[in-house]
Amino acid sequence: MSCPLVDFSGQFNAAFELAVIRQGTPPLEFRIKAAGRRFRLRFATAAMRDAMLPALRNLVIPLNHAEPDDFTLNIWESASTGVQPPSPAWPLKNPITKGEITELTDLRFAGHVSHESGAVSFYDADARTAIFWLADARNLRGHERAAPFLTIFQWCFRHSGRQITHAAVIGLPSGAALLAGKGGSGKSTTAALGCEAGLLHLGDDYCLLADDPPRAFTFYRSVKLHPRSLRLGPLESWSREAAWTAEEKDVLLLDGQAPREVGLKIILLPRVAGAGGTAVRPAGAAEALRALAPSTLFQLPGTTPSDFTFFARLVRQLPAFHLDLGTDPENVAVRVRELLEGVKP
Repeated sequence: MSCPLVDFSGQFNAAFELAVIRQGTPPLEFRIKAAGRRFRLRFATAAMRDAMLPALRNLVIPLNHAEPDDFTLNIWESASTGVQPPSPAWPLKNPITKGEITELTDLRFAGHVSHESGAVSFYDADARTAIFWLADARNLRGHERAAPFLTIFQWCFRHSGRQITHAAVIGLPSGAALLAGKGGSGKSTTAALGCEAGLLHLGDDYCLLADDPPRAFTFYRSVKLHPRSLRLGPLESWSREAAWTAEEKDVLLLDGQAPREVGLKIILLPRVAGAGGTAVRPAGAAEALRALAPSTLFQLPGTTPSDFTFFARLVRQLPAFHLDLGTDPENVAVRVRELLEGVKP
């Protein structure tokens, strides 16, 4: 007996293979490794590779790496290939707020459409494969290039004890700080100031975490900063490095290699105070949970109660502090380093 979603998955992957044939060359393949999982990225076109690979370059491993792949992503666009995706045999309702396509989702499959670019992501948990398609690579928004395949990674890591989180991570080899808070709280600026002062930078905007024990993994190498942050003295040189823009922010791509994994030591809750030096105050686990969970759960599609449980476990294991950001940017990294080195506020 035919299953509509199984049939649709087969047709979607067949369309990708036809797009490759239309190009007349083999797919452009890369392997990346994040949080111990290996992904094979198969781009049908150079346009898609050039749009979506830069933010993942720090994760690339050799194609002939001996370890087997955990997931395969097939990626293409119609503009360069002339190949359209299959249409489901049932009418699609409007996707809900975060873009989930309920008709393409069950216990095995998951579907998502970007409201902005129209990109479609489709995941098959049994086959451990995913498709990413959009009409034209030029339709991608800056934030989608800065965090490529975010929804697909969320699905792939769902049952692995890893959690994609709306936060930033900076630190030392001996331990890192998780920067949590809603948009505009100063997470990215704090992370950039720490990086400029020599701290490790493992993630900005979206990071990848585990909680047993608490640790962070290197993820996207993109950094999004508002122009006013780039006017701060320590970051003025960064303004010349912008690769593209995302909404009102500049996107920069960090060079260098951070460790693939660093243990988490503390949670910091930045807040733009606007006066004086950078001040540190103890914060409770409930405050840390409110800073971490809602902004992640409201932004990422396909979240479940287990995602909230992850954050509840995490905040019980780590001390938390408010980080009131004053007018002295040089002092920010100093205070973060002091906390990581065990200096009491």
